[in-house]
Amino acid sequence: MDLFHLLKVITAYRLTPFAKRIKEATKPLHDQIESHPFIEKLINGKMTDLEYAIYLSNLYPVYEKIERLLLNSSSTLARVKYIKNDLQNYTAFFNNDLSEYYINDPWVSSLETDDMFKLTAVFYTRWLGDLYGGQILAKNIRFNSSLKFKNVRQCIRIARELIEFYGSKDENRFLVQVSHAYTENYNLATNIQNQLQLS
Repeated sequence: MDLFHLLKVITAYRLTPFAKRIKEATKPLHDQIESHPFIEKLINGKMTDLEYAIYLSNLYPVYEKIERLLLNSSSTLARVKYIKNDLQNYTAFFNNDLSEYYINDPWVSSLETDDMFKLTAVFYTRWLGDLYGGQILAKNIRFNSSLKFKNVRQCIRIARELIEFYGSKDENRFLVQVSHAYTENYNLATNIQNQLQLS
């Protein structure tokens, strides 16, 4: 699918009032992440293979926890097996398992929880990012199977229905958790950037 048709598919989904409110309320945090120097490199296609591999390896435990506690491995939204595949390819490419770059981020540990608002909020920030911007970013990434969905439009619908099912039970509580998830994603990018500068 070329970029023009991909954008048509992505923008075809009409947001519900709930989704619009969450999007508008968290837009400053979303924009802040996109302006992070490390993430800007990814968006602009200037991130190196090593930088992306390190970023993905540190995101892996986030996806693993959300998929295990909120989704299941057979879901059309499942990403863990594809992230594993990409990381195996990067390990072979660099002849390095990247473990020296792993950051033991307390936020990641905190995701071992039964708080569905927290889990859904992280799902909101990570999966929607992959389903929207990730489809465009994939063209600049060497190993990108984790960003490829078989039916993007269907996956967007399923993801948003899941988000609304849990998030709308207490919109204010969910909004707090989404804001927290965006902040922690930003902090993780900062920690990875600092780790790279020290190595």
